[in-house]
Amino acid sequence: MKLNLKLRRLSPFVIAVLVMAALFFFADPPATPAQCALCRAAATSLNEAGAKNLNLAVLLLLTPPVSIFCAFFYVAYKRRNAPGEDES
Repeated sequence: MKLNLKLRRLSPFVIAVLVMAALFFFADPPATPAQCALCRAAATSLNEAGAKNLNLAVLLLLTPPVSIFCAFFYVAYKRRNAPGEDES
């Protein structure tokens, strides 16, 4: 029963995170230029399959820091004081 109550309280947060993740991963942004000369040279020499693989590699390398960042804010959210509760 307690687990069910926790899921109900957490569901708007989880839904928001899932929607943001879906928008991030499934959005088709326009091609953006690489930020450094070496990356730009490597990216321009790739064919379409290579460019797709490079984009997937960037997303793969971005996942751990974003996960840690989200976990930090999740823990901070869970440990916040309830309204009307003393801070000390």
